[in-house]
Amino acid sequence: MALSRSMALFFLILLAGDIWTIDAGSQGAKLAKKVVKSLVKDVVEAGEEQAAEGAQNEAKSLIKEREDENEEKQEIQKVEEKEAVVENDMKVVEKDEEKEAMGAMEKTAVEDEVRCLLESTQFEGLCLSSDTCDGVCINEGLLGGKCKFEGAMPKCFCKKPCLMQ
Repeated sequence: MALSRSMALFFLILLAGDIWTIDAGSQGAKLAKKVVKSLVKDVVEAGEEQAAEGAQNEAKSLIKEREDENEEKQEIQKVEEKEAVVENDMKVVEKDEEKEAMGAMEKTAVEDEVRCLLESTQFEGLCLSSDTCDGVCINEGLLGGKCKFEGAMPKCFCKKPCLMQ
């Protein structure tokens, strides 16, 4: 629309120029001057409106881009928060597994302490090697064994749960 007004203005200026040259003092020239001024004003206003409209559209576009960026940042933040929660949960699970493992080790240590020592019925002679004693005790169906002094003599003692006594 601005292009057609500009073209109209151009032709009117040409026409007005012709009118002024023909009869600068006539009513037609005065009317032509008013029309030209009015058209120039319209074209300037239309240009300003278009410029304002363009600026407004540009501002809307920038606002939309910023909103999109903010939404994207919020989505990224949500994902990072979820990742942090998952990572924290994994750490908690790992700690729980470690505690369970430590609990199992502690139970084993406690079970070892609860085991009672009983003198081997099949071991003969002096107990000089806990490995040999251990093998004999296992053959007896017990949990293992070790050499231990009873008085001045080392003897083979087998391990068994105290509840089995």
